[in-house]
Amino acid sequence: MEWLIIYRKEEEVNAQKVSTVLARYGIEASVLETGEVKNLEDENINLKIKTATHVIIYDNLLLKDDSICFFYGYLVAKAIKLYTLQNEWSGNMKYFKNVSVFAGAQEMLDKIESQIDEIKVEDKSRTAFSDLFNEGIPFTADCFAYHVGKDNRDICQKFIDAGIDVNCKTSEGIPMLNVAVRSNNSECVKWLLTFNVNIDEIANDRGYSAVMDAVWKNNIEIAKILVEKGARLDFISRDGQSVLVLAVGAGKEDMCRLLVEAGADPDIKDEMGMSAYEYAKLFKRNDIVDILDKYHKD
Repeated sequence: MEWLIIYRKEEEVNAQKVSTVLARYGIEASVLETGEVKNLEDENINLKIKTATHVIIYDNLLLKDDSICFFYGYLVAKAIKLYTLQNEWSGNMKYFKNVSVFAGAQEMLDKIESQIDEIKVEDKSRTAFSDLFNEGIPFTADCFAYHVGKDNRDICQKFIDAGIDVNCKTSEGIPMLNVAVRSNNSECVKWLLTFNVNIDEIANDRGYSAVMDAVWKNNIEIAKILVEKGARLDFISRDGQSVLVLAVGAGKEDMCRLLVEAGADPDIKDEMGMSAYEYAKLFKRNDIVDILDKYHKD
Protein backbone atom coordinates (compact mmCIF):
# COMPACT_ATOMS: atom_id res chain seq x y z
CA MET A 1 0.00 0.00 0.00
CA GLU A 2 1.11 3.56 -0.75
CA TRP A 3 0.28 6.30 1.75
CA LEU A 4 0.15 9.94 0.71
CA ILE A 5 -0.21 12.89 3.10
CA ILE A 6 -1.24 16.25 1.61
CA TYR A 7 -1.22 19.30 3.85
CA ARG A 8 -1.71 23.05 3.72
CA LYS A 9 1.24 24.96 5.15
CA GLU A 10 -0.44 25.79 8.45
CA GLU A 11 -1.11 22.07 9.01
CA GLU A 12 2.52 20.99 8.58
CA VAL A 13 2.91 19.97 12.23
CA ASN A 14 -0.10 17.65 12.03
CA ALA A 15 1.14 16.16 8.77
CA GLN A 16 4.51 15.37 10.32
CA LYS A 17 2.81 13.93 13.38
CA VAL A 18 0.74 11.43 11.39
CA SER A 19 3.79 10.57 9.30
CA THR A 20 5.66 9.72 12.50
CA VAL A 21 2.80 7.54 13.75
CA LEU A 22 2.66 5.61 10.47
CA ALA A 23 6.43 5.10 10.55
CA ARG A 24 6.06 3.57 14.01
CA TYR A 25 3.95 0.85 12.37
CA GLY A 26 6.44 0.33 9.55
CA ILE A 27 4.55 2.45 7.02
CA GLU A 28 6.50 4.99 5.00
CA ALA A 29 4.26 7.79 3.72
CA SER A 30 4.91 10.37 1.02
CA VAL A 31 4.27 13.92 2.22
CA LEU A 32 3.32 16.77 -0.13
CA GLU A 33 2.48 20.38 0.60
CA THR A 34 -0.60 21.57 -1.34
CA GLY A 35 1.52 23.75 -3.61
CA GLU A 36 3.47 20.68 -4.74
CA VAL A 37 0.37 18.74 -5.75
CA LYS A 38 -0.11 20.86 -8.89
CA ASN A 39 3.44 20.23 -10.09
CA LEU A 40 2.73 17.13 -12.16
CA GLU A 41 5.69 17.89 -14.41
CA ASP A 42 7.75 16.51 -11.56
CA GLU A 43 7.69 12.75 -12.25
CA ASN A 44 8.23 11.91 -8.59
CA ILE A 45 5.18 13.92 -7.50
CA ASN A 46 3.16 12.55 -10.40
CA LEU A 47 3.99 8.99 -9.36
CA LYS A 48 3.07 9.60 -5.71
CA ILE A 49 -0.38 10.83 -6.68
CA LYS A 50 -1.01 8.08 -9.25
CA THR A 51 0.04 5.23 -6.96
CA ALA A 52 -1.54 6.45 -3.72
CA THR A 53 -3.88 3.90 -2.13
CA HIS A 54 -4.36 5.56 1.27
CA VAL A 55 -4.60 9.36 1.41
CA ILE A 56 -4.65 11.79 4.32
CA ILE A 57 -5.60 15.41 3.59
CA TYR A 58 -4.94 18.23 6.05
CA ASP A 59 -6.68 21.02 4.19
CA ASN A 60 -9.89 22.68 5.30
CA LEU A 61 -9.60 25.45 2.69
CA LEU A 62 -9.32 23.37 -0.46
CA LEU A 63 -12.00 25.22 -2.40
CA LYS A 64 -9.94 28.38 -2.09
CA ASP A 65 -7.65 26.86 -4.70
CA ASP A 66 -9.57 25.46 -7.66
CA SER A 67 -6.41 24.03 -9.25
CA ILE A 68 -6.06 21.58 -6.36
CA CYS A 69 -9.69 20.46 -6.30
CA PHE A 70 -9.24 18.36 -9.42
CA PHE A 71 -6.52 16.30 -7.76
CA TYR A 72 -8.59 15.85 -4.61
CA GLY A 73 -11.48 14.58 -6.71
CA TYR A 74 -9.14 12.16 -8.47
CA LEU A 75 -7.84 10.82 -5.15
CA VAL A 76 -11.35 10.45 -3.73
CA ALA A 77 -12.26 8.29 -6.72
CA LYS A 78 -9.19 6.05 -6.69
CA ALA A 79 -8.04 5.74 -3.07
CA ILE A 80 -8.94 2.69 -1.02
CA LYS A 81 -9.21 4.93 2.03
CA LEU A 82 -9.15 8.73 2.24
CA TYR A 83 -9.10 10.70 5.48
CA THR A 84 -9.84 14.42 5.42
CA LEU A 85 -10.69 17.34 7.67
CA GLN A 86 -14.09 18.98 7.39
CA ASN A 87 -14.18 21.42 4.51
CA GLU A 88 -16.52 22.95 1.97
CA TRP A 89 -17.20 19.68 0.14
CA SER A 90 -17.05 17.23 3.05
CA GLY A 91 -20.85 17.17 3.30
CA ASN A 92 -20.95 15.38 -0.04
CA MET A 93 -18.46 12.75 1.08
CA LYS A 94 -21.16 10.68 2.80
CA TYR A 95 -21.76 9.09 -0.62
CA PHE A 96 -18.22 7.70 -0.70
CA LYS A 97 -17.65 4.70 1.57
CA ASN A 98 -13.89 5.05 1.28
CA VAL A 99 -13.87 8.61 2.69
CA SER A 100 -13.81 9.52 6.39
CA VAL A 101 -14.31 13.14 7.49
CA PHE A 102 -13.10 14.53 10.82
CA ALA A 103 -13.70 17.74 12.73
CA GLY A 104 -10.12 17.97 13.97
CA ALA A 105 -6.59 16.74 13.33
CA GLN A 106 -6.26 14.77 16.58
CA GLU A 107 -9.54 12.95 16.01
CA MET A 108 -8.33 11.96 12.55
CA LEU A 109 -4.96 10.81 13.85
CA ASP A 110 -6.57 8.67 16.57
CA LYS A 111 -8.89 7.02 14.05
CA ILE A 112 -6.09 6.26 11.61
CA GLU A 113 -3.95 4.71 14.33
CA SER A 114 -6.84 2.56 15.55
CA GLN A 115 -7.38 1.18 12.03
CA ILE A 116 -3.78 0.41 11.07
CA ASP A 117 -3.85 -3.29 11.99
CA GLU A 118 -7.14 -3.75 10.11
CA ILE A 119 -5.77 -1.85 7.12
CA LYS A 120 -2.68 -4.06 7.02
CA VAL A 121 -4.83 -7.21 7.01
CA GLU A 122 -7.01 -5.83 4.21
CA ASP A 123 -3.95 -4.87 2.19
CA LYS A 124 -2.43 -8.32 2.68
CA SER A 125 -5.67 -9.88 1.48
CA ARG A 126 -5.85 -7.67 -1.62
CA THR A 127 -2.22 -8.36 -2.47
CA ALA A 128 -2.64 -12.12 -2.10
CA PHE A 129 -5.81 -12.17 -4.21
CA SER A 130 -4.09 -10.09 -6.88
CA ASP A 131 -1.08 -12.42 -6.87
CA LEU A 132 -3.32 -15.46 -7.39
CA PHE A 133 -5.17 -13.69 -10.19
CA ASN A 134 -1.94 -12.66 -11.91
CA GLU A 135 -0.65 -16.23 -11.69
CA GLY A 136 -3.85 -17.51 -13.30
CA ILE A 137 -4.97 -19.40 -10.19
CA PRO A 138 -8.76 -19.33 -9.62
CA PHE A 139 -9.84 -18.44 -6.09
CA THR A 140 -11.86 -21.62 -5.50
CA ALA A 141 -11.90 -24.42 -2.95
CA ASP A 142 -10.96 -26.97 -5.62
CA CYS A 143 -7.88 -24.99 -6.61
CA PHE A 144 -6.95 -24.53 -2.97
CA ALA A 145 -7.30 -28.30 -2.50
CA TYR A 146 -5.05 -28.97 -5.50
CA HIS A 147 -2.24 -26.92 -3.99
CA VAL A 148 -2.84 -28.42 -0.53
CA GLY A 149 -2.44 -31.85 -2.08
CA LYS A 150 0.80 -30.77 -3.78
CA ASP A 151 2.01 -29.03 -0.61
CA ASN A 152 2.54 -25.80 -2.52
CA ARG A 153 2.70 -23.94 0.77
CA ASP A 154 3.47 -20.49 -0.64
CA ILE A 155 0.40 -20.61 -2.87
CA CYS A 156 -1.72 -22.10 -0.08
CA GLN A 157 -0.70 -19.21 2.16
CA LYS A 158 -1.90 -16.77 -0.51
CA PHE A 159 -5.30 -18.48 -0.47
CA ILE A 160 -5.41 -18.05 3.31
CA ASP A 161 -4.25 -14.43 3.13
CA ALA A 162 -6.81 -13.70 0.41
CA GLY A 163 -9.56 -14.84 2.78
CA ILE A 164 -10.49 -18.39 1.84
CA ASP A 165 -12.12 -20.38 4.63
CA VAL A 166 -9.65 -23.02 5.82
CA ASN A 167 -12.69 -25.22 6.57
CA CYS A 168 -14.02 -25.08 3.03
CA LYS A 169 -14.58 -28.31 1.09
CA THR A 170 -13.95 -29.33 -2.50
CA SER A 171 -16.84 -29.69 -4.91
CA GLU A 172 -16.86 -33.37 -3.86
CA GLY A 173 -17.19 -32.39 -0.21
CA ILE A 174 -13.66 -33.17 0.96
CA PRO A 175 -12.24 -30.88 3.68
CA MET A 176 -8.76 -29.45 3.18
CA LEU A 177 -7.36 -31.36 6.16
CA ASN A 178 -8.56 -34.63 4.63
CA VAL A 179 -7.00 -33.63 1.31
CA ALA A 180 -3.63 -33.20 3.02
CA VAL A 181 -4.01 -36.50 4.91
CA ARG A 182 -4.94 -38.45 1.78
CA SER A 183 -1.89 -36.97 0.06
CA ASN A 184 0.28 -38.33 2.91
CA ASN A 185 1.47 -34.79 3.43
CA SER A 186 2.36 -34.53 7.10
CA GLU A 187 3.92 -31.05 6.84
CA CYS A 188 0.82 -29.62 5.22
CA VAL A 189 -1.34 -31.30 7.88
CA LYS A 190 0.71 -29.57 10.58
CA TRP A 191 0.48 -26.28 8.69
CA LEU A 192 -3.32 -26.47 8.37
CA LEU A 193 -3.60 -27.24 12.08
CA THR A 194 -1.99 -23.88 12.88
CA PHE A 195 -5.20 -22.27 11.62
CA ASN A 196 -8.72 -22.58 13.00
CA VAL A 197 -9.36 -25.80 11.12
CA ASN A 198 -12.05 -28.23 12.28
CA ILE A 199 -10.00 -31.35 12.98
CA ASP A 200 -13.12 -33.55 13.09
CA GLU A 201 -14.84 -32.31 9.92
CA ILE A 202 -16.29 -35.18 7.89
CA ALA A 203 -15.63 -35.81 4.21
CA ASN A 204 -18.81 -36.27 2.23
CA ASP A 205 -17.51 -39.13 0.08
CA ARG A 206 -16.47 -41.80 2.60
CA GLY A 207 -17.84 -40.15 5.71
CA TYR A 208 -14.37 -40.24 7.27
CA SER A 209 -12.77 -37.70 9.56
CA ALA A 210 -9.13 -36.76 9.00
CA VAL A 211 -7.83 -39.26 11.57
CA MET A 212 -9.87 -42.03 9.94
CA ASP A 213 -8.32 -41.11 6.60
CA ALA A 214 -4.88 -41.34 8.24
CA VAL A 215 -5.70 -44.85 9.48
CA TRP A 216 -7.11 -45.81 6.07
CA LYS A 217 -3.86 -44.58 4.46
CA ASN A 218 -1.87 -46.40 7.19
CA ASN A 219 0.02 -43.20 7.93
CA ILE A 220 0.90 -43.49 11.60
CA GLU A 221 2.89 -40.24 11.56
CA ILE A 222 -0.14 -38.22 10.52
CA ALA A 223 -2.46 -40.21 12.78
CA LYS A 224 -0.20 -39.35 15.72
CA ILE A 225 -0.22 -35.66 14.79
CA LEU A 226 -4.02 -35.63 14.71
CA VAL A 227 -4.38 -37.65 17.92
CA GLU A 228 -2.04 -35.28 19.74
CA LYS A 229 -4.13 -32.35 18.51
CA GLY A 230 -7.25 -33.88 20.04
CA ALA A 231 -9.00 -35.61 17.13
CA ARG A 232 -12.12 -37.51 18.20
CA LEU A 233 -11.59 -41.28 18.38
CA ASP A 234 -15.18 -42.33 19.22
CA PHE A 235 -16.62 -41.27 15.88
CA ILE A 236 -18.58 -43.80 13.81
CA SER A 237 -18.21 -43.36 10.05
CA ARG A 238 -21.02 -43.46 7.52
CA ASP A 239 -20.26 -47.12 6.83
CA GLY A 240 -20.62 -47.88 10.54
CA GLN A 241 -16.97 -48.24 11.55
CA SER A 242 -15.05 -46.75 14.42
CA VAL A 243 -11.48 -45.60 13.83
CA LEU A 244 -10.17 -48.54 15.88
CA VAL A 245 -12.28 -51.05 13.93
CA LEU A 246 -10.74 -49.61 10.78
CA ALA A 247 -7.22 -50.11 12.18
CA VAL A 248 -7.97 -53.68 13.31
CA GLY A 249 -9.45 -54.49 9.92
CA ALA A 250 -6.24 -53.30 8.29
CA GLY A 251 -4.24 -55.43 10.71
CA LYS A 252 -1.97 -52.58 11.77
CA GLU A 253 -0.57 -53.35 15.19
CA ASP A 254 1.26 -50.02 15.71
CA MET A 255 -1.78 -48.04 14.62
CA CYS A 256 -4.02 -49.96 17.03
CA ARG A 257 -1.57 -49.30 19.87
CA LEU A 258 -1.46 -45.58 19.08
CA LEU A 259 -5.24 -45.28 19.00
CA VAL A 260 -6.10 -47.33 22.06
CA GLU A 261 -3.41 -45.67 24.17
CA ALA A 262 -4.85 -42.31 23.11
CA GLY A 263 -8.30 -43.29 24.34
CA ALA A 264 -10.01 -45.14 21.48
CA ASP A 265 -12.56 -47.53 22.97
CA PRO A 266 -12.04 -51.14 21.81
CA ASP A 267 -15.61 -52.02 22.81
CA ILE A 268 -17.54 -49.53 20.64
CA LYS A 269 -19.85 -51.52 18.37
CA ASP A 270 -20.04 -50.97 14.63
CA GLU A 271 -23.25 -51.30 12.59
CA MET A 272 -22.74 -55.08 12.54
CA GLY A 273 -22.76 -55.13 16.32
CA MET A 274 -19.06 -55.95 16.49
CA SER A 275 -16.30 -54.13 18.39
CA ALA A 276 -12.63 -53.69 17.51
CA TYR A 277 -11.72 -56.18 20.24
CA GLU A 278 -14.15 -58.76 18.87
CA TYR A 279 -12.82 -58.31 15.33
CA ALA A 280 -9.25 -58.82 16.55
CA LYS A 281 -10.31 -62.12 18.14
CA LEU A 282 -12.33 -63.09 15.06
CA PHE A 283 -9.34 -62.46 12.77
CA LYS A 284 -7.13 -64.37 15.22
CA ARG A 285 -4.83 -61.34 15.56
CA ASN A 286 -3.49 -62.28 18.96
CA ASP A 287 -0.87 -59.51 18.75
CA ILE A 288 -3.64 -56.92 18.47
CA VAL A 289 -5.82 -58.69 21.05
CA ASP A 290 -2.94 -58.40 23.51
CA ILE A 291 -2.74 -54.62 22.85
CA LEU A 292 -6.50 -54.12 23.26
CA ASP A 293 -7.00 -56.49 26.14
CA LYS A 294 -5.75 -53.98 28.72
CA TYR A 295 -8.51 -51.57 27.68
CA HIS A 296 -11.25 -54.15 27.04
CA LYS A 297 -14.09 -54.30 29.54
CA ASP A 298 -15.53 -57.74 30.19
